[in-house]
Amino acid sequence: MCLHSIVGEGFCQVDHLELHTVLDSVQQHHPSLLKELARVEEADAGIVEAQGVYDVQFSSKNYSYLSGFYTGSSTESSIDIPVDLAMGTLSTFYRRGSGTLPVYEDEYQTLDSGEVGIKYSMSVLRDWKRDRRQLAVELAEYDKRLAEFSRTARIVALERMAVEYYWTWVFQAKKVEIYKALLSIASERQQQLDTRVQAGGLAELEALDNKRTIMKRKAILVHEEAILQKYANGLSLFYRNQAGEPVVPTDAQVPHTLPEVTECSVSLPQLKQVAFRERQDISALNTKLSQLGVKRSFQDTRFLPDVTVSSSVTRDYGAGSDSREGTEMKVFLNLSVPFQQRKNRGKLSQTQAKIGQYSASREFLKNKVGAELANLLTMISQSKERFTISKQELSLTRRMEAGEKEKFKTGASSLLFVAIRELASANAEVQLLDIHRENLVLRAQLEAASGSRQQDVNARCTM
Repeated sequence: MCLHSIVGEGFCQVDHLELHTVLDSVQQHHPSLLKELARVEEADAGIVEAQGVYDVQFSSKNYSYLSGFYTGSSTESSIDIPVDLAMGTLSTFYRRGSGTLPVYEDEYQTLDSGEVGIKYSMSVLRDWKRDRRQLAVELAEYDKRLAEFSRTARIVALERMAVEYYWTWVFQAKKVEIYKALLSIASERQQQLDTRVQAGGLAELEALDNKRTIMKRKAILVHEEAILQKYANGLSLFYRNQAGEPVVPTDAQVPHTLPEVTECSVSLPQLKQVAFRERQDISALNTKLSQLGVKRSFQDTRFLPDVTVSSSVTRDYGAGSDSREGTEMKVFLNLSVPFQQRKNRGKLSQTQAKIGQYSASREFLKNKVGAELANLLTMISQSKERFTISKQELSLTRRMEAGEKEKFKTGASSLLFVAIRELASANAEVQLLDIHRENLVLRAQLEAASGSRQQDVNARCTM
């Protein structure tokens, strides 16, 4: 059964496997990306958890005297609404006390229909700019960004490996075609030689020597086909079907056309600028430093006095004591002044040290990326030059092969020299393929080094 499209009954057409198909398969079906996606989902859940500090709360407190001199009871219910401003909380409550209560519990006593009130509290100094609730949400949002950077970085790394496997598989298939052609030439020549030997026009030794050449070329072909199968199996780790199962590509899926060998016209400073902006590992370090900056800003405020201001408006309804009637307005001021501050100083020093560590790591990573980009640019340029030289060498070896065959026809050469010239041409062609593959792989590595996805082999070189 076909791996791809089926056209008409009984006719199976296999499409060529293009690079973009493999890359799409990596993004959609590679198992390791499921782990990264789970990390992003976990970070999303962390944001929801952090936002839980702003959940509206309902609470109720009740008590009653079951025995003794006092017969009173009290019930109090409240709804607390956190406000995203300086640890603010808006509360509405209802309270009702009945029966006889001791004088030290007089605050629970109300008129017979109960007391209704509203209260608002907020920090006017320490938590004015950023409180611990806001900090928790911000840190969780940074964690999600870090998880997303990690996922994208994993995609970039997988695509780079997929491109290398893909081109190695393609060019190995081209090598196998060369060695098949080389074997076919020797096999066809053997038929001609056997005919001449039988007719008495050629020594049997010449035919035996060609048979030896056939055996040697068969051995080379078997070896190269085994290598091709190895890379096809390796490519199946990235090329998968809709169910996510590995699919081993066939020889029939090898594309006929190949991208050109090119140099990279973009300068190193331009590539560095792009890489420093788009590389996920650098972005992750920038995000981590921003996250630590938020923590440091919060920790700076912990040295300030904690001043909380609250105000409430309450009113009792119903009959009862005259002292309970009317609307009451209250203002509360709570002050807490820290002294030694050893805990806060320790936390702040730890954060400062981490900022120093991540800053040093980012600087070293930028230096490393710059060196990597410079090396890749040099290697890409050299591969283009080597490709040009190798093409010239291939042209010369083919001319020498053709000349040797002409000499053999006139009896001025031997079959041994013809075989040597054929093998030299094949080796020159294989060398050209190796340099071509190297150029494409280097360009893929340049894409990854600059933080780009593997969508166009020339994307960074022609931007």
